[in-house]
Order: sequence, then C-alpha cells, then structure tokens
Amino acid sequence: MGGELINYLAKNELNRGIYRYYTALCRIISFMPNTRIVASTPSQSVARLEARISNDLHALLKRAAEIQGRTMTDFVVAAVQDAAIQAIEQSEIIRLNQENQNRFVNALMEPAKPNSALKKAFSRQRKLIKQSAL
Repeated sequence: MGGELINYLAKNELNRGIYRYYTALCRIISFMPNTRIVASTPSQSVARLEARISNDLHALLKRAAEIQGRTMTDFVVAAVQDAAIQAIEQSEIIRLNQENQNRFVNALMEPAKPNSALKKAFSRQRKLIKQSAL
C-alpha cells in the first residue's frame, strides 16, 4: 500500500508536501523504541555537566553504579541520556496501532473533497502571493 501512495503522490506536483509529510510520519511510525544513542567516550567528550546534589542522592547514585559495575559518571550519563530520549519520544513520536495506520494511509490516498472554506482560503493565498511578488 505504501508503494501505491508514493507513486500516486509522485505523479502530482501539488502533492509533494503531502508526500514529505507522509514520509516523515512513516519514519516516526517505524521508529524503533529500543534504539539508543551510544554514550560518548572520553575521547569524544566536548561538554561538561555539573550539578550540586545532596549527600544522600550522591550515596544512592554511587551504590547504584557499583551494583551495575559502572563508574558513577557512566551511570549518571546513561540515566540522564535514557531520560532525555524518553522525554523526546513522548513529545515527538506518534505511535499508531495497525487500524489507525490504515486509516491514516487511506486518508492520504483518498483525501476529502475541498469544501468552500478551503477553496476560499487557497484563493486568498494565491492573491496574497501574487501581491507580494509585485
């Protein structure tokens, strides 16, 4: 079904924006949730992060790092990185089940006819573009 959509969109120049939107969403939909960015090694380090923490939190982090057999720096960097990736995923990645993926593709393949308000908006846009070109 995806190949049919690409062929359909490629035939019509006006659909290039939809095509770009579709391909971006396909990338989002197919995102692998287990993908992780590898923490930088000391030779790749270019920035420094410092934080003041309580003695209790320091002891907790030290204990957790020792349990995992890591340095405290490695443990904290990995934990912060995982938290950052999760925060970004939650705000930027759209996850659709199979039914909603099919609905989305069908809406792109068979878009609704433009109503009068949309036609009027496109007409106004064309006029504004022509005016700004002068």
